[in-house]
Amino acid sequence: MNPADLCMGCMEPRSTAGACPRCGWHEGTAPESPLHLPAGTALHDQYVLGRVLGHGGFGITYLAWELNLACKLAVKEYLPHGVAARTTGDTTVRPFSAQARQDYEWGLEKFLDEARTLARFQQTPGIASVRNFFRANGTAYLVMEYLDGITLATFLDQNNGRLPFQTVVNVMAPVMEALSQVHGAGILHRDVSPDNIFLTRTGKVKLLDFGAARYALGQQSRNLSVILKEGYAPEEQYRTKGVQGPWTDVYATAATSYRCLTGQIPPPSLDRMSQDELVSPRALGVDIDERVEQCILKGLAVRQGDRYQSIEDFYAAITGRGEQGTAWQPQHPPKPAPAPQPVPPPKPVSSSGVLDAIKHLPAAVWISLGVLLVLGIVYSAMRPSSPPAPAPEASLPNTPSPNPVSNDTTIPKQPEAPAPSPPPAGDDSGSPRNAAAADVTFAFSPSEIDAGEQTLLKWSVPGASQVAVAPGIGRSPSQGVRPLRPQKTQTYTLMAQTPQGTIRRTATITVRGAASGSGTASDAVRIAVFQADPNNVPRGQTAVLHWLVQGDVASVSIAVVNGYGRSPGPVEASGTVSVSPQTTTTYRLNAFPRDGGPPQTRDVNVVVLGSNNTDNSEGGPPAQGPIRLNTYVVHLDLQPGSGPVKVNSGYLKVEGDWISFQPNSGGGNFRLPLSTVSDAAVNPVNPFPTAGAASFHIAFRNGKFETFFTKNKADDLVNTINAARRTAR
Repeated sequence: MNPADLCMGCMEPRSTAGACPRCGWHEGTAPESPLHLPAGTALHDQYVLGRVLGHGGFGITYLAWELNLACKLAVKEYLPHGVAARTTGDTTVRPFSAQARQDYEWGLEKFLDEARTLARFQQTPGIASVRNFFRANGTAYLVMEYLDGITLATFLDQNNGRLPFQTVVNVMAPVMEALSQVHGAGILHRDVSPDNIFLTRTGKVKLLDFGAARYALGQQSRNLSVILKEGYAPEEQYRTKGVQGPWTDVYATAATSYRCLTGQIPPPSLDRMSQDELVSPRALGVDIDERVEQCILKGLAVRQGDRYQSIEDFYAAITGRGEQGTAWQPQHPPKPAPAPQPVPPPKPVSSSGVLDAIKHLPAAVWISLGVLLVLGIVYSAMRPSSPPAPAPEASLPNTPSPNPVSNDTTIPKQPEAPAPSPPPAGDDSGSPRNAAAADVTFAFSPSEIDAGEQTLLKWSVPGASQVAVAPGIGRSPSQGVRPLRPQKTQTYTLMAQTPQGTIRRTATITVRGAASGSGTASDAVRIAVFQADPNNVPRGQTAVLHWLVQGDVASVSIAVVNGYGRSPGPVEASGTVSVSPQTTTTYRLNAFPRDGGPPQTRDVNVVVLGSNNTDNSEGGPPAQGPIRLNTYVVHLDLQPGSGPVKVNSGYLKVEGDWISFQPNSGGGNFRLPLSTVSDAAVNPVNPFPTAGAASFHIAFRNGKFETFFTKNKADDLVNTINAARRTAR
């Protein structure tokens, strides 16, 4: 097939001149970063590059089309961050300096060595097969099979952050089989983590991104901080003279298993060397045998000599197939009954699929909705006092104009007995509808400490279906323990959903000699740098955000707080990211301290020259045509990897052949062609039965869906959207 007839976003035949109906890609879309090669670039007279699939610290992966075999592939380009780059309009990769060139060439040779070695494992089921590799553009390229699916990290996000033990075994068995094969050839992976385990739509498990070039470059430049994932890397990887071997991958495999079972990443191995605060899985509410727990903890031993020395021994121990040293049988991975196979990621979502997804929304969503109800957050509180003056709303048959929800939103109550004496503040155990709350535990042990000392926050909510602890902990199992070292007196809140209703508890840790942590940002974290370069760009051009956060930081994120652009979301403590706002936009960096104190924040503006901030476009031509819908809604931002669930209010608009949501503040905005919408429908589950608000969703062809709440007739809104998409060009 002629590549000119293919969509560069999905490598499927193009049927229209506008946006691709399958993926929404616009022909001629400019690269998001000057480091990316433009879609349509030819390589090696054999491959045509499409959109960027991923951009990590050591390379860029592109969707590609193989001209001879006429099939989709993935092409990985070697381009290590901080060592080399390319400029706009130039395909050649150039190191930054003479010293950087030495490091760059060293890593490049190891990248090619890795490709040569991995090419020998094309028949190994758990390894993405290498089809070709070559030099070009001053760098090197590795051609691999194209995998359609999601990473284990995304799969965890879609399953409330945790998986049952048997599912973890079924996911990790092919990974350990692949590691056994490459260890036998003298190769280490060095970067096993949920980000590098891929689940295909056909249910296969693949191990990605072997770190030979990463390790070699780190050894050459001694810049180990950029090549390791905290929590998954053992201590020997941090030391230039650390002895690495199969036990190194054992640690990362055990850490990945721990993350899948508990929903938590183990503490960094260097921190554990001085004081080990790793909490056992069963203490976090994981339902596994003590024998299995001890196997995982041995795999996570800080000292390499205390771990299993081979992946075969770890596999045999964790599956109960024998004592240490039992022979490995990679061709026959265990199938513990009933052992469900790893659930493949969903195919592009149909209406029925979305409805089922709505019924099983992640726990954090329902917790967020419960918080909304408890706090009485309603439409009128979120609606701006002076909303923008949109064009007159499209007339909908028998549809009232947008009205805010009244302020009488409450949690439905069960019939109450004569009221007992009021319970203490923050304790709802005296409520008749929450009689089971008397069994709830939420407390610090000890409840008073000196600054720098450790305390344990313990909780237990029998029968709870959803639990969340704030600040800084988020959704959690129904019982758990979290070690903390708060620097200031602070109050934590537990929210839980039980069959009897919503339970709310508070617990305060008193830090002697310290002020309350409810006021200023934690002294443990400091934002040293947050800037845009340049901070003035023409529309359609790219600016680069730079940041550096110092101190004991738990998490960092960047969000759009004013303007219209994509929110980068969760990021590392230092780094860069390219942004292409369509209007002058304010980006906010949030740095959350590990002690649970208030976050540090800093804003930076990117001024878009020639923009009047009234065009809400996110790419593509300005919308033209009749305004068919322009209504006030509440939006739930549920996209994977976006961190805590965000609830924003704003305007949902259908204009011409485009559909968009512009929030009053925060993220969750989008603007897409109507041709990318597969369906709109009313949700069967309404979390606001007493507020008079209906819930509906919009499903897109790429598998995503957006959820909204409205005070208007949801049936009329979805009928308008569906009618518009059917007639869209």
